[in-house]
Amino acid sequence: MFGEANISKEYTDVKSIMACLVAIKLAPCIKEEELMSFLECVDGLNKSLIKYEEINDNDKDTRRDVKERIRDIGKSLNTMGGLKLMKLTYEFLTPSRKLSLILNQTWSGVGDWLA
Repeated sequence: MFGEANISKEYTDVKSIMACLVAIKLAPCIKEEELMSFLECVDGLNKSLIKYEEINDNDKDTRRDVKERIRDIGKSLNTMGGLKLMKLTYEFLTPSRKLSLILNQTWSGVGDWLA
């Protein structure tokens, strides 16, 4: 809980507040029964983006595999909520600007996504 509704002595961290705001914005774009799948996609996406960034440039096979995983997640998001859900995920749930640039290029051609 936030603000006046939070009667505990603990503060709600900013990430939790942001997650709730994003959830409110996402609500019209996703069916309730797909919410857990969406959250799993976002978690997998962020882990894959971080892994991609950490992979040595010489390890082309691993980079290709991780990039394919990122594309597959984009396809899943496209199926769940189309371009609008993909854009919201890209804009609000990508861990950093640098990783969002990788995501933008990797998703090019998935659904209606154009880099």
